[in-house]
Amino acid sequence: MLGGVSIAILMIWETGLDPFKFWQRATAPKPAPIAKAPEHPSNKAIGPAPVTPRGNDSSISPDPLALTLVRVHLGRNAFEGSAELGVVRESPQTYQAGALLENGAKLAEIHSDYVLLKKGNLQARLYIEAARATGKVGDLTMLTVGGPVERPPPAKATSREILTDYIRPSPVYDGDTLLGYQIYPGAKSGPFAQMGLKSGDLITDIDGAPLSNPALAWEAFHQLAEGSAMSATIKRNGVEQSVSLDGALIVNAEQSRSDQTTQAMLVSPVH
Repeated sequence: MLGGVSIAILMIWETGLDPFKFWQRATAPKPAPIAKAPEHPSNKAIGPAPVTPRGNDSSISPDPLALTLVRVHLGRNAFEGSAELGVVRESPQTYQAGALLENGAKLAEIHSDYVLLKKGNLQARLYIEAARATGKVGDLTMLTVGGPVERPPPAKATSREILTDYIRPSPVYDGDTLLGYQIYPGAKSGPFAQMGLKSGDLITDIDGAPLSNPALAWEAFHQLAEGSAMSATIKRNGVEQSVSLDGALIVNAEQSRSDQTTQAMLVSPVH
Protein backbone atom coordinates (compact mmCIF):
# COMPACT_ATOMS: atom_id res chain seq x y z
CA MET A 1 0.00 0.00 0.00
CA LEU A 2 2.74 2.45 1.00
CA GLY A 3 4.73 1.38 -2.04
CA GLY A 4 1.83 2.31 -4.35
CA VAL A 5 1.40 5.73 -2.72
CA SER A 6 5.15 6.37 -2.99
CA ILE A 7 5.09 5.60 -6.70
CA ALA A 8 2.14 7.94 -7.25
CA ILE A 9 3.89 10.78 -5.36
CA LEU A 10 7.01 10.18 -7.39
CA MET A 11 5.04 10.38 -10.68
CA ILE A 12 3.40 13.64 -9.61
CA TRP A 13 6.75 15.12 -8.64
CA GLU A 14 8.44 14.12 -11.94
CA THR A 15 5.60 15.42 -14.17
CA GLY A 16 5.30 18.72 -12.28
CA LEU A 17 1.53 18.37 -11.74
CA ASP A 18 -0.32 20.04 -8.90
CA PRO A 19 -1.09 17.23 -6.38
CA PHE A 20 -4.52 18.68 -5.61
CA LYS A 21 -5.58 18.91 -9.31
CA PHE A 22 -4.19 15.45 -9.94
CA TRP A 23 -6.35 14.08 -7.13
CA GLN A 24 -9.45 15.88 -8.49
CA ARG A 25 -8.89 14.42 -11.97
CA ALA A 26 -8.36 10.93 -10.63
CA THR A 27 -11.48 10.92 -8.44
CA ALA A 28 -13.86 12.83 -10.81
CA PRO A 29 -16.74 10.71 -12.22
CA LYS A 30 -16.37 9.74 -15.90
CA PRO A 31 -18.97 11.23 -18.33
CA ALA A 32 -21.59 8.82 -19.57
CA PRO A 33 -21.13 7.73 -23.21
CA ILE A 34 -23.35 9.51 -25.78
CA ALA A 35 -26.01 7.17 -27.11
CA LYS A 36 -26.10 6.80 -30.90
CA ALA A 37 -29.32 6.50 -32.86
CA PRO A 38 -29.73 3.04 -34.39
CA GLU A 39 -28.84 2.93 -38.05
CA HIS A 40 -31.74 2.45 -40.45
CA PRO A 41 -30.65 1.76 -44.03
CA SER A 42 -33.02 3.55 -46.36
CA ASN A 43 -32.62 0.92 -49.05
CA LYS A 44 -34.17 -1.87 -46.99
CA ALA A 45 -37.90 -2.47 -47.15
CA ILE A 46 -39.93 -2.21 -43.96
CA GLY A 47 -42.43 -4.97 -43.32
CA PRO A 48 -43.26 -7.98 -45.51
CA ALA A 49 -42.68 -7.81 -49.26
CA PRO A 50 -45.82 -7.01 -51.30
CA VAL A 51 -47.59 -9.96 -52.88
CA THR A 52 -47.48 -9.90 -56.66
CA PRO A 53 -50.85 -10.83 -58.17
CA ARG A 54 -50.74 -13.95 -60.25
CA GLY A 55 -52.74 -14.82 -63.30
CA ASN A 56 -53.18 -11.27 -64.58
CA ASP A 57 -51.40 -12.05 -67.88
CA SER A 58 -53.48 -15.17 -68.55
CA SER A 59 -54.68 -13.86 -71.92
CA ILE A 60 -51.22 -14.51 -73.41
CA SER A 61 -51.11 -18.13 -72.20
CA PRO A 62 -50.49 -20.56 -75.09
CA ASP A 63 -52.99 -22.97 -73.46
CA PRO A 64 -56.61 -22.23 -72.54
CA LEU A 65 -56.99 -21.54 -68.81
CA ALA A 66 -60.31 -22.04 -66.98
CA LEU A 67 -61.92 -19.00 -65.37
CA THR A 68 -62.89 -19.24 -61.70
CA LEU A 69 -65.60 -17.09 -60.13
CA VAL A 70 -64.47 -16.44 -56.55
CA ARG A 71 -67.21 -14.10 -55.28
CA VAL A 72 -69.83 -11.60 -56.41
CA HIS A 73 -70.91 -8.20 -55.10
CA LEU A 74 -74.56 -7.72 -56.00
CA GLY A 75 -75.98 -4.39 -57.09
CA ARG A 76 -79.55 -3.16 -57.24
CA ASN A 77 -80.22 -5.51 -60.16
CA ALA A 78 -78.42 -8.08 -62.32
CA PHE A 79 -76.88 -5.36 -64.49
CA GLU A 80 -75.05 -3.69 -61.59
CA GLY A 81 -72.45 -4.80 -59.07
CA SER A 82 -69.12 -6.50 -59.61
CA ALA A 83 -67.51 -9.93 -59.66
CA GLU A 84 -64.10 -11.25 -58.65
CA LEU A 85 -62.84 -13.85 -61.10
CA GLY A 86 -59.65 -15.03 -62.78
CA VAL A 87 -57.57 -18.11 -63.51
CA VAL A 88 -55.89 -18.17 -60.07
CA ARG A 89 -58.29 -18.40 -57.13
CA GLU A 90 -55.90 -16.60 -54.76
CA SER A 91 -55.50 -13.65 -57.09
CA PRO A 92 -58.81 -12.77 -58.78
CA GLN A 93 -59.49 -9.55 -60.61
CA THR A 94 -62.54 -7.40 -59.97
CA TYR A 95 -64.77 -6.59 -62.95
CA GLN A 96 -67.72 -4.23 -62.94
CA ALA A 97 -70.94 -5.29 -64.64
CA GLY A 98 -70.67 -4.60 -68.37
CA ALA A 99 -66.87 -4.99 -68.46
CA LEU A 100 -65.08 -6.95 -71.17
CA LEU A 101 -62.92 -9.88 -70.12
CA GLU A 102 -59.58 -10.82 -71.69
CA ASN A 103 -61.31 -13.36 -73.94
CA GLY A 104 -63.62 -10.71 -75.41
CA ALA A 105 -66.72 -11.85 -73.49
CA LYS A 106 -68.87 -9.24 -71.77
CA LEU A 107 -69.81 -9.55 -68.09
CA ALA A 108 -73.49 -9.04 -68.90
CA GLU A 109 -75.29 -10.03 -65.67
CA ILE A 110 -74.32 -10.68 -62.04
CA HIS A 111 -76.39 -13.06 -59.92
CA SER A 112 -75.96 -14.48 -56.42
CA ASP A 113 -74.39 -17.75 -57.57
CA TYR A 114 -73.22 -17.10 -61.14
CA VAL A 115 -72.42 -14.46 -63.72
CA LEU A 116 -73.68 -14.41 -67.30
CA LEU A 117 -71.10 -13.86 -70.04
CA LYS A 118 -72.08 -12.81 -73.56
CA LYS A 119 -70.13 -12.61 -76.80
CA GLY A 120 -72.09 -11.84 -79.95
CA ASN A 121 -74.99 -14.30 -80.09
CA LEU A 122 -73.30 -16.68 -77.63
CA GLN A 123 -73.62 -16.75 -73.86
CA ALA A 124 -72.44 -18.84 -70.91
CA ARG A 125 -72.89 -19.05 -67.15
CA LEU A 126 -69.87 -19.05 -64.84
CA TYR A 127 -70.86 -20.35 -61.43
CA ILE A 128 -69.22 -19.60 -58.09
CA GLU A 129 -67.00 -22.47 -56.96
CA ALA A 130 -69.26 -23.53 -54.11
CA ALA A 131 -72.46 -23.23 -56.16
CA ARG A 132 -73.99 -26.06 -58.11
CA ALA A 133 -74.85 -25.43 -61.73
CA THR A 134 -78.62 -25.55 -62.00
CA GLY A 135 -79.05 -24.36 -65.55
CA LYS A 136 -77.45 -24.68 -68.97
CA VAL A 137 -73.83 -23.52 -68.82
CA GLY A 138 -73.71 -22.46 -72.49
CA ASP A 139 -70.68 -21.92 -74.72
CA LEU A 140 -67.71 -23.36 -72.83
CA THR A 141 -65.16 -21.40 -74.87
CA MET A 142 -66.19 -18.24 -73.01
CA LEU A 143 -65.25 -19.84 -69.70
CA THR A 144 -61.56 -19.87 -70.59
CA VAL A 145 -58.91 -17.31 -71.52
CA GLY A 146 -55.67 -17.63 -73.45
CA GLY A 147 -54.93 -20.33 -75.98
CA PRO A 148 -53.69 -20.09 -79.58
CA VAL A 149 -54.18 -16.69 -81.17
CA GLU A 150 -56.12 -16.75 -84.41
CA ARG A 151 -54.42 -14.45 -86.87
CA PRO A 152 -56.50 -13.04 -89.71
CA PRO A 153 -55.42 -14.10 -93.20
CA PRO A 154 -53.33 -11.54 -95.06
CA ALA A 155 -55.37 -9.05 -97.00
CA LYS A 156 -55.71 -9.94 -100.65
CA ALA A 157 -54.94 -7.20 -103.10
CA THR A 158 -58.06 -6.01 -104.92
CA SER A 159 -58.27 -5.76 -108.68
CA ARG A 160 -58.23 -1.98 -108.30
CA GLU A 161 -54.91 -2.09 -106.42
CA ILE A 162 -53.47 -4.48 -109.01
CA LEU A 163 -54.67 -2.27 -111.86
CA THR A 164 -52.99 0.86 -110.54
CA ASP A 165 -49.67 -1.02 -110.35
CA TYR A 166 -49.82 -1.19 -114.16
CA ILE A 167 -52.29 1.47 -115.36
CA ARG A 168 -53.28 4.66 -113.50
CA PRO A 169 -56.59 6.08 -114.82
CA SER A 170 -57.41 9.71 -114.08
CA PRO A 171 -60.92 11.08 -114.90
CA VAL A 172 -61.24 13.99 -117.33
CA TYR A 173 -64.31 16.23 -117.10
CA ASP A 174 -65.83 18.91 -119.28
CA GLY A 175 -67.86 20.78 -116.68
CA ASP A 176 -69.98 18.06 -115.07
CA THR A 177 -69.60 15.67 -117.99
CA LEU A 178 -67.11 12.82 -117.73
CA LEU A 179 -65.27 12.61 -121.07
CA GLY A 180 -63.15 9.58 -120.25
CA TYR A 181 -60.01 8.56 -118.38
CA GLN A 182 -56.52 9.74 -119.13
CA ILE A 183 -54.11 6.89 -118.43
CA TYR A 184 -50.51 6.74 -117.26
CA PRO A 185 -48.16 3.80 -116.65
CA GLY A 186 -47.95 2.48 -113.10
CA ALA A 187 -44.84 1.38 -111.21
CA LYS A 188 -44.75 -1.79 -113.34
CA SER A 189 -45.09 -0.36 -116.82
CA GLY A 190 -44.39 -3.48 -118.94
CA PRO A 191 -48.01 -4.44 -119.79
CA PHE A 192 -48.88 -0.77 -120.38
CA ALA A 193 -46.41 -0.55 -123.26
CA GLN A 194 -47.27 -4.06 -124.52
CA MET A 195 -50.89 -2.97 -125.00
CA GLY A 196 -49.68 -0.15 -127.26
CA LEU A 197 -50.61 2.56 -124.79
CA LYS A 198 -48.73 5.81 -124.24
CA SER A 199 -48.69 8.10 -121.23
CA GLY A 200 -51.50 10.67 -121.52
CA ASP A 201 -53.79 8.63 -123.79
CA LEU A 202 -57.49 9.39 -123.15
CA ILE A 203 -59.75 6.33 -123.15
CA THR A 204 -63.25 7.44 -124.17
CA ASP A 205 -65.02 4.06 -124.40
CA ILE A 206 -64.43 0.36 -123.75
CA ASP A 207 -66.14 -2.29 -125.88
CA GLY A 208 -68.25 0.46 -127.43
CA ALA A 209 -69.59 1.75 -124.09
CA PRO A 210 -68.75 5.41 -123.34
CA LEU A 211 -66.92 5.92 -120.04
CA SER A 212 -69.38 8.59 -118.90
CA ASN A 213 -70.41 6.70 -115.75
CA PRO A 214 -67.63 6.40 -113.13
CA ALA A 215 -69.02 3.20 -111.58
CA LEU A 216 -69.31 1.42 -114.94
CA ALA A 217 -65.89 2.72 -115.99
CA TRP A 218 -64.18 1.31 -112.89
CA GLU A 219 -66.00 -2.00 -113.34
CA ALA A 220 -64.50 -2.25 -116.84
CA PHE A 221 -61.02 -1.46 -115.50
CA HIS A 222 -61.47 -4.14 -112.80
CA GLN A 223 -62.32 -6.73 -115.44
CA LEU A 224 -59.19 -5.74 -117.31
CA ALA A 225 -57.09 -6.26 -114.19
CA GLU A 226 -58.69 -9.69 -113.72
CA GLY A 227 -57.61 -10.83 -117.19
CA SER A 228 -60.43 -9.83 -119.55
CA ALA A 229 -59.64 -8.79 -123.13
CA MET A 230 -61.49 -5.79 -124.52
CA SER A 231 -61.27 -3.14 -127.21
CA ALA A 232 -61.03 0.55 -126.44
CA THR A 233 -61.16 3.89 -128.20
CA ILE A 234 -58.45 6.33 -127.25
CA LYS A 235 -57.59 9.89 -128.14
CA ARG A 236 -53.90 10.57 -128.67
CA ASN A 237 -52.87 14.10 -129.61
CA GLY A 238 -56.50 14.79 -130.57
CA VAL A 239 -56.70 11.79 -132.90
CA GLU A 240 -59.01 8.85 -132.17
CA GLN A 241 -57.81 5.29 -132.67
CA SER A 242 -58.73 1.80 -131.54
CA VAL A 243 -56.52 -0.41 -129.37
CA SER A 244 -56.84 -3.90 -127.93
CA LEU A 245 -56.45 -4.18 -124.18
CA ASP A 246 -55.41 -7.67 -123.12
CA GLY A 247 -55.85 -8.17 -119.37
CA ALA A 248 -53.88 -11.44 -119.56
CA LEU A 249 -50.72 -9.32 -119.74
CA ILE A 250 -51.48 -7.95 -116.26
CA VAL A 251 -52.42 -11.36 -114.84
CA ASN A 252 -49.24 -12.96 -116.23
CA ALA A 253 -47.10 -10.14 -114.86
CA GLU A 254 -48.68 -10.55 -111.41
CA GLN A 255 -48.13 -14.33 -111.50
CA SER A 256 -44.50 -13.89 -112.53
CA ARG A 257 -43.94 -11.43 -109.70
CA SER A 258 -45.56 -13.81 -107.20
CA ASP A 259 -43.36 -16.69 -108.40
CA GLN A 260 -40.23 -14.58 -108.05
CA THR A 261 -41.21 -13.55 -104.52
CA THR A 262 -41.84 -17.17 -103.53
CA GLN A 263 -38.53 -18.28 -105.05
CA ALA A 264 -36.64 -15.53 -103.22
CA MET A 265 -38.16 -16.68 -99.93
CA LEU A 266 -37.10 -20.28 -100.56
CA VAL A 267 -33.49 -19.45 -101.41
CA SER A 268 -31.23 -19.75 -98.37
CA PRO A 269 -29.19 -16.63 -97.60
CA VAL A 270 -25.50 -16.86 -98.52
CA HIS A 271 -23.14 -16.26 -95.58
